[in-house]
Amino acid sequence: HNPLKKEMQRATIVNALQHFQNGRSLQCVHPQVFNDKVWYICDALQEVFCSYVGANNYLTPAGSAGFAPHYDDIDAFMLQVEGRKHWKIYAPRDLDETLPLESSRNFTDKDFANFKPIFDGWLEQGDILYVPRGFIHQANTGPDKHSHHVTISFCRKFSYAQFFEQASSEFIQLLTDESKRLRGSLPPHLFDMCGMANIVYPNEDSLNNRLIPYAKIFSRKFASDFASYVPAFVDLIAKDFFRTALPPLLSPQEFKQTCMGGGGGCDNFLDKEKRPLIGPETEVRLVRMHGQRLLYEDEESAYLVNRMNNSRRYDENDNELSIDFDLKYEDGYVTLCNSYPKWKTVQSLGCDSLEKNIELATLLFNNCMLMLRQKEEK
Repeated sequence: HNPLKKEMQRATIVNALQHFQNGRSLQCVHPQVFNDKVWYICDALQEVFCSYVGANNYLTPAGSAGFAPHYDDIDAFMLQVEGRKHWKIYAPRDLDETLPLESSRNFTDKDFANFKPIFDGWLEQGDILYVPRGFIHQANTGPDKHSHHVTISFCRKFSYAQFFEQASSEFIQLLTDESKRLRGSLPPHLFDMCGMANIVYPNEDSLNNRLIPYAKIFSRKFASDFASYVPAFVDLIAKDFFRTALPPLLSPQEFKQTCMGGGGGCDNFLDKEKRPLIGPETEVRLVRMHGQRLLYEDEESAYLVNRMNNSRRYDENDNELSIDFDLKYEDGYVTLCNSYPKWKTVQSLGCDSLEKNIELATLLFNNCMLMLRQKEEK
């Protein structure tokens, strides 16, 4: 894109080559949209880190740096796929730069002239380098060979601090809903009660009567109750994750065993041989452990949020995909989760009747969350 123009524009081959020949690097965003191998890596890492995993790839001409030294607010793997590149990696210079929540400005060589890099070497084709969050990195190509590397990034905005910030906000809302006192107005003459400036506050005595008691009640509630809500707060983080997460990349065999490769669903439960497609002996398995998650609206209603049909482009996923979930199927869903990645027969799913087991399997299969196979397919 042209940074001098307000809107990003699609680059042409002629324009890109012209910039490359003039010594400029080319950055290609979200290659996981166009390359299945990058998509596969991102999908696999999503299952591990439970956070969005993105990618960029950088084509740098010979004798060029590509970008100024800096640190990022993400962890990253650098995959050298063509040519070679020389990297210098510096550990955080002080406590303030350790595990930063925001990326840095661009540095110059003078900023860390007295610091020794913890890594100083070449990445050759096929090499991989891990760069933790907050570690300054700089790279350049040699005079004779270009470089093409892919950056896989993860754990952005995924720190303890950011989790507790969101969780605390939700907890305060819960307390507010339960307490009319917290919904009350702050007392008159509040600014005359206290402040950080070393002046005389005429209503300072009211501080201990009108404000501090609320603070003590609030802190006690936090100390006694907050931890019990953590599982619910993790579900909120999961809901955000599923809205933007990549869909899973299915192997040919997995594709064949889902509704996408099995005729688009099974409304009549019949296969080509006119046998029940989902019966007691049919074996089923979730496509991915974290392809979906059961979330609760309240004690009587729930839904399944999932990423099975998300776009591979981060910015095209505006809303999470979800389906209503009747809690009469809850035991069966729990069985599928607890047995993953093993296969289970439909009759062993654990709902209180075979009919409900079949209904659950049909619901999940038709929404791309479940794979199925007949015994002769093993």
